[in-house]
Amino acid sequence: MFRPIRSTALLLALGMTVLAGCAEQGAAPGRAGDKLATAARQDADEFLVVDCLLPSQVRKLGRQASYLAPRRPIKTSVGDCEIRGGEYV
Repeated sequence: MFRPIRSTALLLALGMTVLAGCAEQGAAPGRAGDKLATAARQDADEFLVVDCLLPSQVRKLGRQASYLAPRRPIKTSVGDCEIRGGEYV
């Protein structure tokens, strides 16, 4: 007498668990897709060619005299400009 009730309850619990798991899987890719698209746009921005102004270099003349050389403008990618410590617009 208890066997059909147990198996029915077990089957019902298993079915609800599967449905809950599928519902979570259905909601997650939408949010993950938005994050992936945003990340892809940010990665693509690093390859844009920009006018970069590199920082000046410290030059020395002898033992006591030192000065800052002028800043050098170059055309390079955003990622390379950031790595080299430059400024870009």
